[in-house]
Amino acid sequence: MAKGLEKSGASFLVMPCNTAHAFSEDIRAAVAIPLVDWPSVVADAVLAAGVKRAGILASTGTIFADIYRIPLEARRIQCVVPTASRQADVMRSIYGIEGIKHLGPQSPVAKHDLMAGVDDVVGQGATALILACTEFSLFGARGQLEVSVPVFDASEIVARHVVSRALGQAVGAKAGG
Repeated sequence: MAKGLEKSGASFLVMPCNTAHAFSEDIRAAVAIPLVDWPSVVADAVLAAGVKRAGILASTGTIFADIYRIPLEARRIQCVVPTASRQADVMRSIYGIEGIKHLGPQSPVAKHDLMAGVDDVVGQGATALILACTEFSLFGARGQLEVSVPVFDASEIVARHVVSRALGQAVGAKAGG
């Protein structure tokens, strides 16, 4: 797909899935155009806000692949992830029979399961949350998450970055990685 987009004239690529960034190096190696580095864009936003300890709410694949831990720790931001049982709740909020993929953001069960992960990482000392799953943006966009710490929606942060970058390129600005 990346090669096809490049051949079609794309000047840069955006992969709208956090977990799929586990394959970002393979994609970068396959094309000459840059791939937006979601985790770095988000880590830069978290750093700019002065966060020192961020909770990551994401799929288990994203957590295990250290997709966010590596760029956050490179910026001296400590990472907090849900405990195993709370991570199971987070996954159920995405993929469960009453999860957001099946019932959408109006599912009270999906919200409850996600909030179990939120409470867990905040209880471990996270001073901010990163919603690092595109499905979680639906909760944030609808204002459903009542939390006591700042929330960084990776999808929203990257969408703003991409729009800015695209508009900058439209007026002749050079794109970065």
